[in-house]
Amino acid sequence: MSARQIFSLAVRLQGLYFVYHGLTLLPGLFASEDMRVTFMALISATFYLACAWWLLVGGPLPAFFKRRDLTDLAYRDEAGGNV
Repeated sequence: MSARQIFSLAVRLQGLYFVYHGLTLLPGLFASEDMRVTFMALISATFYLACAWWLLVGGPLPAFFKRRDLTDLAYRDEAGGNV
């Protein structure tokens, strides 16, 4: 495995870790009747799922910079696209 493949695997695993934590916080939205607890669960779940989206999909990178994911940003020379 090359360094690029190892980095891509690490980014994907970290993204899955954030998806897991985001999804485990979603039941907290319905478990409490206190609006503050529900709001904090919503904010936390949104943060984790946004980070997961950034790590797995690349966030806005594909649209703005014509890159597929964070691996292309880290390894610009091998990407074969825009620099």
